[in-house]
Amino acid sequence: MDEALLRQLLKQNPWWDGKMPQVPKTRRFLFGDVKESMGRRQITAVVGPRRVGKTTIMKQLISELSPPENICYISFDDIRFQEYGSAFQLLDYFLSNSDDSRIRYLFLDEIQKLGNWADFLKTAYDTEEKLKIVVSGSASLGITQHRETLAGRLLSFELHTMGFSEFLAFRGEEMGEYPRAVMKKERYERLFEEYLMRGGFPEIVGETDQKFVEKYIRESLVEKAIRDVSELTDRDERKVGELFLLLASYNGQLFSLDTLAKDLGISRITASRYLDLLEKAFLVRVLYNYSGGVPSRVRKRKKVYLASSSMVMSVLSYPREVLLTEASGRLAETAAVGQLGAELFWRSPQKKEVDIVLVGEKIVPIEVKYRSRIGKGDLAGIAAFCKRFGLEEGVILTKSLKGELEYRGIRVHAIPIWYFLGSRTQSCCA
Repeated sequence: MDEALLRQLLKQNPWWDGKMPQVPKTRRFLFGDVKESMGRRQITAVVGPRRVGKTTIMKQLISELSPPENICYISFDDIRFQEYGSAFQLLDYFLSNSDDSRIRYLFLDEIQKLGNWADFLKTAYDTEEKLKIVVSGSASLGITQHRETLAGRLLSFELHTMGFSEFLAFRGEEMGEYPRAVMKKERYERLFEEYLMRGGFPEIVGETDQKFVEKYIRESLVEKAIRDVSELTDRDERKVGELFLLLASYNGQLFSLDTLAKDLGISRITASRYLDLLEKAFLVRVLYNYSGGVPSRVRKRKKVYLASSSMVMSVLSYPREVLLTEASGRLAETAAVGQLGAELFWRSPQKKEVDIVLVGEKIVPIEVKYRSRIGKGDLAGIAAFCKRFGLEEGVILTKSLKGELEYRGIRVHAIPIWYFLGSRTQSCCA
């Protein structure tokens, strides 16, 4: 093996020299599911936006494994490792210097940066029976494109930005049942405002310098992700970036691909492709209008949200005072959409609207009104939705109001958003 490659490989694997690195004790909620998959033969894939803790999860897993010589970590952020031939040299070195009578663990970070990575994984998986492979990626592009190549060989987990409940856990807070939580209502309301401003990313959970937060999110996350995804797909980085900024200005609102394309001076097809890239890079989330059946991906009514409220704050350079304006409602909406993994909203031809529609064992319409006073007009969208689809109840997330409301025969559960998102188990109608 090339000596430069070997030196870098040894640097990335200090436990081979008896130096196990320190890892954070606080773990993302997804850690348990990923850890459980370690006992399965399939390749474990953790995908998500940059800076959400994928590498940390890998290092936390490594800290619990043994023996050290049977653990190999390779980061393809290093340009020297990104050649297909180099990757096989690294793999061969590891396999030749580990104990083949026991399970060996291969961790591949930012796998999408390796050329022909799906073929590399398939070869390693098919030829080495006692090899557990864990990969991470900052875009879901490759996972989607190579499902056939890796059919039956892959277990995929998505790691998104932290929700408010995880933000509290990283701050050492644990929210109990409502009667106990409400005793610290002012504190939780203040923490929720902090979360709206700079939550979502483990490294800056306790950061108080908002200018640093803006710089961190813009440069370490957004700009780097746009550069990576553009290079990966050979797209126009400048136009992809311009589209992202335009979508940030539409956050929480309806948008039209025709309008976006016209504003950017590109075709509608190109705008659609660039939007798809931003979705697969986990920078934006597109919601579709609920119709009672499978949502049509070609319907004109779509809403867009950035991945986190802190991303909106940073990209648009909002000051803290924005939390005192109506714009705070969009930020709270963004937080709810992200943590709940929302995919649907509802808007009628008469412009009655519900912010989020959750579809599972039952359908739950959720409206976000980030204010303390709720009027009858604030319940009209939920009532119209429930009447249209034969439901009896819905949820409205408020700034502080909790209670049972009724409008035109429909029960509406008012729940403070800080409690609804801050509690580990969100019971929509309890």
